[in-house]
Amino acid sequence: MGKGGESTSISNVNINAIENKIINDNLKFRTNFFESTSGEPHALRRKQILKVHPEIESLYGPDWRPAPIALCMIISQLILSYYSKFLSWPYYLLLVYFYGGTVSHSLSLMTHEASHCLIFKSKTMNEYFAMLCNIGMGIPAATTFKRYHMEHHLFQGTVSYHLFIMMMTMMVYICIHTS
Repeated sequence: MGKGGESTSISNVNINAIENKIINDNLKFRTNFFESTSGEPHALRRKQILKVHPEIESLYGPDWRPAPIALCMIISQLILSYYSKFLSWPYYLLLVYFYGGTVSHSLSLMTHEASHCLIFKSKTMNEYFAMLCNIGMGIPAATTFKRYHMEHHLFQGTVSYHLFIMMMTMMVYICIHTS
């Protein structure tokens, strides 16, 4: 399962017990995940697409054009954060929910692109730009996101390393020990 390896299990954790605990606690949790032993899915899909459409390879590489748009979003977040003190609560909440949420999500997508070095040619410039995007997001997450996202790609499908599986294990551990 996953990148070049066989299926692994989480040590000292019984998956059936975890599933039963989640179901018994009325938590809706998907358990029918697709597992494959054929390798990392992104690389395989890329090869399939390039075989049919080799011209797509010319689109690979960094693209700086979203950077000015992201800078405008960061500046708009800062300006609106100042002027929001003049708004009533209903207008403030609407602004935060619709505009602020949309811009914050867009900036988090920019940190994703920067983690893959797809904005600038320089790795350092991408890292600094991701940190700059954090200003508009309000949460400093770019460096830790990059680390865990790269691990996600490196160990995709390896149960003992995948962050989602580890979070599920921690959730069940907390559920069992707090009941």
